[in-house]
Amino acid sequence: MLKPLLLIFSIFLFYGSYAQVSILSSSLSSYNVTANSVIQSSVSNTAANAQIIIEAQITNAANEVLVLVRSEPIVLHVGLNVFGPHNIRIQQTQIGSSPQAKFIETQHRLPSGNYNHCIKVIPVAGVEEPDEYCNQINAEEDGFLYLVNPIDFDTIDTKRPLLLWMHSEPFNLLSQGEFFKMTLVALDDNQTAQEGITTNSPLLMKNYLTRHELMYPFDSEELEEGKRYGWQVQKISNGSVINQTESWEFVLAKKEDPIDHLYVQLKPKSEGKFYEVQNERIYFRFDEKYNSQDIKLKIITDQGEKLDVSVDNLKENSSANRSAGYNKYILDVGPMKLKQGYYKLEATNEKSEKFLLNFHMH
Repeated sequence: MLKPLLLIFSIFLFYGSYAQVSILSSSLSSYNVTANSVIQSSVSNTAANAQIIIEAQITNAANEVLVLVRSEPIVLHVGLNVFGPHNIRIQQTQIGSSPQAKFIETQHRLPSGNYNHCIKVIPVAGVEEPDEYCNQINAEEDGFLYLVNPIDFDTIDTKRPLLLWMHSEPFNLLSQGEFFKMTLVALDDNQTAQEGITTNSPLLMKNYLTRHELMYPFDSEELEEGKRYGWQVQKISNGSVINQTESWEFVLAKKEDPIDHLYVQLKPKSEGKFYEVQNERIYFRFDEKYNSQDIKLKIITDQGEKLDVSVDNLKENSSANRSAGYNKYILDVGPMKLKQGYYKLEATNEKSEKFLLNFHMH
């Protein structure tokens, strides 16, 4: 019976009364994640020497354990104890199975996001109550999130723009409860893009983005010509914005009435160049030495077929009456349903003089 009593007495002499343990701090950097850095900590003991195990873990926003590290039993001395690679031996390291955990294992850093880092003192001998210290780590500053196109203050010409953005890591590194959201709003006069994003009702709000490009949807309110729009992409974690791009703006160009070509002059001989038809109208002129009350028009295809042109399709320009000299006309070829290709316009006046023009239909 003497030996057991001596053993109990020796333990009591070493540890004395129960230690009063308090974890003061830990110093984990989001870009240096190893077994030793995760477990590094400072622990205060205000009573007697004790024996403890230090356990540390990193969890993500969904409370999933990504890394767990446990030390071998160590002596906790009276006073301040700083634990690190110099005085701790690692007994166990566990890495989770998620993409985030595997990223940490290979890259030794945290993907962008919010994490909890917790240190726990587990009593072995001489400690009555365990202690735990947790610290939140925001690793967003180690990643990037930005808009690409349309660029800030850009003028676009389509009502269904392709919205491009970029972030630093694969989408599969998002934990449960994390996602990216795109918001687009119409801007009021003198309103900045950030003010609009903050206060205006969204025209487009797309959650759970899984690609870096989004075509403006058909079922969203149509963008208006001449109006300004603001847009932004945010990273959401458990309902809170943890990172976001700048707010950019663009304007949808206001399409003016197309400017018609200058009136092209018909000539007695065909030239090699072609008049490009716009808006299914040909704007032409021919100069005469006398007043011509009537002209006849034909369109000749590239196969030599001659098509009569109704005079109803010929509109004299309102600013000029037919007279000797400079005469302008507008020929509407829309009703003729001409196919894409090359044609020739032939105009014959009352003196049977012919005037020609090569033209191209888009």
